[in-house]
Amino acid sequence: MSSHVPAVSSGGRIALAGATGRIGSALAASLVADPASVVALTRDPQTARLADTTAVVAVDFDQPGSLEAALHGAQRLCIAHGTSLRQVRNESALIDAAVKVGGAHVVKVSSMGPPSTLPPFAWHIAIEAHVAKQPLGYTVLRPSAFVDILHRAGSQVAAGTWGGAAGEGLVTFIDTCDVAEVARAALLAALEPGTQRVHHLTGSRSWSMPQIAEELSRLLGRQILYEHRTPAAQRELLLRSGLNAFGADLLLGLDTVFRASALAETTSTVEELTGHAPRSVPAWLAENRDVFSTSEPVRACRSHRRTVSLQPHSVAGRPCHACRTHLPMGVVKAPWCNAGLSPACVRPTAHQYVSKKGGFRDKSLSLPELCPAFRLNTLPFTCR
Repeated sequence: MSSHVPAVSSGGRIALAGATGRIGSALAASLVADPASVVALTRDPQTARLADTTAVVAVDFDQPGSLEAALHGAQRLCIAHGTSLRQVRNESALIDAAVKVGGAHVVKVSSMGPPSTLPPFAWHIAIEAHVAKQPLGYTVLRPSAFVDILHRAGSQVAAGTWGGAAGEGLVTFIDTCDVAEVARAALLAALEPGTQRVHHLTGSRSWSMPQIAEELSRLLGRQILYEHRTPAAQRELLLRSGLNAFGADLLLGLDTVFRASALAETTSTVEELTGHAPRSVPAWLAENRDVFSTSEPVRACRSHRRTVSLQPHSVAGRPCHACRTHLPMGVVKAPWCNAGLSPACVRPTAHQYVSKKGGFRDKSLSLPELCPAFRLNTLPFTCR
């Protein structure tokens, strides 16, 4: 008998926790064309908008039996939860359930950073320590800060009020779609039993907030400044913006880490595992330009939280961020819907695509016959 654990084969099962988040939704969409069955674990199946080929199973993190039943037969378990107060408890429960049903290889999306008491860094440290004690294999992905957090600065940039307590510190931002691609590679890889790996995931270079302001100035054709604030002043502004104390302290903690350049490390891991360089900050800013052009908050759908035009093949050789290579030749351009978050989405562009029979047709976002993964976005929307 071979001691080699093969790549996930046709019919193999991948369990995905966090399938409705930024990383999880992109990952679930990318796995549609792969030779594996995907089951999404969620507390509320009614809110999960996933491809028809993705099974959705309800779980209760306070009921170990429901987790064990959901993980039965899974060769891989990917944990890609967003930050929450229950994160350590919920993810530890999933890991325990994986051990109980036979030890599926765990791919855990963690966080890069120094030992810290700040959430979410401290929480990820605790979860990593827990999985390390278990008799199973794991791959820990430690991404740097997500470039997507710049969405929050959109209305502030437009209004000329952007600032924070990050100082001149450097951060090597990474796109959540790049993290999803690495997670896909980790889930499908052939591994030795009990393999334990850690990958640090970053963009190709580090940036300070003033440098990002300079890049935005070039992009928008007007001067954008980043106002330097004390931590106390920044916390007060965050609280006045409507955030609760937990949310304000979370963002202030990120500024503290940024100011210390604790996330300035640059690695080549994304390119080594995916075959392409990570998406750059300038490219991300250009694709999300509308976010920084209006003082009204621009919200995107819960599945992707992006405001980009889709291209089926690539931007500079990159696959479509929502459904990778599932679309045929042609271009799809559409605003991301608001999925019930209200108010509206970004300004629309042409809703065009090439049908399987060839020829352009105009249509809205209902494209299941072209790409099952695109059903993530088949939701009603209104546009400014």
